[in-house]
Amino acid sequence: MIAYAALIIFFTYFYTSIVFNPRDIADNMQRYGGFVPGIRPGPQTASFIDRCLTLITLPGAIFLTIMALRLII
Repeated sequence: MIAYAALIIFFTYFYTSIVFNPRDIADNMQRYGGFVPGIRPGPQTASFIDRCLTLITLPGAIFLTIMALRLII
């Protein structure tokens, strides 16, 4: 069960890193006039988005793990 939980968390982060490209999102925001208040456009915005995705993915991965393990028990 520990290996199963670790794989769920790993693949959650892996999938998120493949699907969401923070640099592309920051470039699109800059191109269309969007911005994050207090953050400079460009690489700083990409870094901010990457950090936010990492922080948001952790509770999601834990939730998925709990749900998957609950189905086994």
